[in-house]
This record gives sequence, structure tokens and C-alpha cells, in this order.
Amino acid sequence: MKNIILTVAVILFVICLFLSVYTSLLYGLRVFSLVEIDSLISAILFTLCIMVWAIPFEVIGVFDRFFADGGLGGMVLRLCQFVVFTFYLLWLDKKFVTISFSSVGMVCYIIIVAVLVLGTMIGGEKVKEQDEKNKTI
Repeated sequence: MKNIILTVAVILFVICLFLSVYTSLLYGLRVFSLVEIDSLISAILFTLCIMVWAIPFEVIGVFDRFFADGGLGGMVLRLCQFVVFTFYLLWLDKKFVTISFSSVGMVCYIIIVAVLVLGTMIGGEKVKEQDEKNKTI
């Protein structure tokens, strides 16, 4: 029972951290007049929709097994994930009428989110490598 409670607490912490970082990013772009946000609720809902992106991201990532060498195929897969994410954000921008990105704001948001996701993926791979090293010792 204790493990279940700790797992739920960690999951809620990660969700709250995600929401706070990406909502703060939206409000940071608002400072530079790159996005107009009418309410905090719409910003949080937009961020939750960005979080839902993890599902198709992982589905596309399943094909990563076929490109285990990390060559051109892996780069094409990452590019495919980036393009689909870009179209998803453009679709979200049209659906949320309370959040209005300028064209430069949308490009900045896509690039910043992509860099954050890439950094997280690289960090996760390094942690995975360290875990595998520690298991073999």
C-alpha cells in the first residue's frame, strides 16, 4: 500500500511540475507579446493538451526499435515526431480561442518545447545507460 501511495505521489508531482513549467513558458512568451492569454484556466488546459501529446509521441517512438543503430532512420523518426507535434500545436492553436499565438510566438514555443523534450530524452538515455552500467558491476 505504501508503494502505491508513493507512486501516485510521484506521478502527481511530475504532472504538477510539467504543468508549472509549460504554463510558465506560455506566460513568459506573453511578456514579450508573442502570445495572448485570456485566462489561467485556458493556459492550464492548453498545457494539459500538450501533455496528452506524450501518447502519440510514444506510439511513434515504438518504431525506434527498427532504427536501433541511431543512423539516418533514427533521425527521420525524430523529424517525423517533430513534424507531427508541430501540426498538433497548430491544431491546438486553432481550437483554443482564448490563447492566441503570433506567428513568431508559435515558432518560439515549438522550438523551446522541442529543445526541452530533446533534453529530457537525452537525459533519460544517460540515466538508462548509468543504470545498465550499475547492474553489470
